[in-house]
Amino acid sequence: MHYVKEDFWPHNTSLWVTSFKGNSPIFIFFLLGSLGLERFGTGSGVPTLNRNDVHAQRVQIPLTPEEQTAIATVLSDMDDEIAALEARRDKTRALKQGMMQELLTGRTRLV
Repeated sequence: MHYVKEDFWPHNTSLWVTSFKGNSPIFIFFLLGSLGLERFGTGSGVPTLNRNDVHAQRVQIPLTPEEQTAIATVLSDMDDEIAALEARRDKTRALKQGMMQELLTGRTRLV
């Protein structure tokens, strides 16, 4: 699932939303991401999603675009924070790996 703000040319086997029917696009992105669409997947070699299977799903959403946008903003902020924490974790792991290499090769000694 991807959210694209600019114009783009989707592949002919992609599913995309063109009419949000007055709903917040970013909220719909998060909503679709939370539905577990992988359970509707068919096909063995290339996973396939039949939109007709998904159309029957009912969901409740906030009525106003303002409330939807407020929810989406919180979720976006949380995603940003998670990404920052993951980057910090990865940097710390790399630093640890480098320090361990220094110690194990004997280039750095602890006294």
